[in-house]
Formats: sequence, structure tokens, C-alpha cells
Amino acid sequence: MMSPLVEGHEFHVDGQSPRINWSRNARLFMYEEAQGGYLPVEEVVRVVVEELGYKGWMSLELFSRSVAEPGVQVPVDHAQRGIRSYRKMCDRLGPVTVLPQKFCIPPQLYGLGLPRISGPRPNPEWAAGPECSAVGTHSPGARKMR
Repeated sequence: MMSPLVEGHEFHVDGQSPRINWSRNARLFMYEEAQGGYLPVEEVVRVVVEELGYKGWMSLELFSRSVAEPGVQVPVDHAQRGIRSYRKMCDRLGPVTVLPQKFCIPPQLYGLGLPRISGPRPNPEWAAGPECSAVGTHSPGARKMR
């Protein structure tokens, strides 16, 4: 938010709050501080997983105009950025935190050069077969359920 989101700014929409426009157009993945990311996502995840005991699926979502850029590599680049941030979160939260260790992507991204692994589907509409396509795995090591 280096420049005010006022009329004439590329994200400006008449009648909408500037905060809404920033959040819909310029979100980053966690740990992307070099690009301006600053929210305390790690602390929030720590509370939800460790203190509140959440044990279900997590999703990585990006709300950014960058996903509309041209090129077949755009979805792959965004998937890799998301997995990189997820792996860093797993590493930083330590061995007592349990997080899903397989990363499933929707079938629209099949065929883009991403490796496939076996695993459950978080969404039954994703893929007709028993596999889900994934951009990688994170070794669970000594992670245990609390």
C-alpha cells in the first residue's frame, strides 16, 4: 500500500472501500516479505492448529491480479510459491504441529508439468480416479498428533 488507492489508481473501483480493493488485488503468500507481505499468518496458524486443535484440510488461496497474467507458467509459478510458503510454515511451526503433508490441486492444472502423487482428494469433484495431482510433499518427520 505504498500509494493511496484513490481515483486513478489501477485498483480503484468507485463505491468500494480501498481496503477491499487492496485485498482483492494484491495479496501474497505468507513469508513473501520481500514483495511487501506482512500479515502474521504464522501466528494465526499456530493458534488455530496448536491451541484450538484444528486437524482438517488447509487451503492456499491467492487473491491477486497476478493470476490473470498471460502465460501457461502462471498457475505453476503460483502453485510453487504457495507450496514454498506452506513448507516454510511446516518447518517453522516445529515437530509438534500436525499439518496435512500432501498438496492437492484441482484437475484444471493437470498436464502443466507438476508431479503426481497418490493421496486423498479434499474435494470429491477433483479428479475421477483415486489420485490427486500434487505439486510436492513435505516430509512429516517426527510430527505427532497432540
